[in-house]
Amino acid sequence: MLAAWLSDPWIWLGLGLALLLAELVVSGYVLLSFSFGAFAMALALLVWRIGLGLVLPDPAGTGGLLALLVAWMLFSGLSLALIWRFWRGRSRGPKGEDDDVNEFRNRL
Repeated sequence: MLAAWLSDPWIWLGLGLALLLAELVVSGYVLLSFSFGAFAMALALLVWRIGLGLVLPDPAGTGGLLALLVAWMLFSGLSLALIWRFWRGRSRGPKGEDDDVNEFRNRL
């Protein structure tokens, strides 16, 4: 049951669209990057079924479940790397200036 659900590219495409629409409501990069990961997983499953079906086992079978989980972990890791890439340099960190709310500086 789980392998059949994980191996359906339309499920991943729908999940990616749902995360993309949720990103429009909730601001941030987290849902956006995981929606890209879901789209990549859907594309990988389509390529797997069309092009690599002769070489690799069926994704819904028992041999394909391990490959599905590895692909899922790979695309989740890529999504986390995308989050890190977007947030790097955008957080203040210890080097940022300590601004007061009442102080106004015209920064161009």
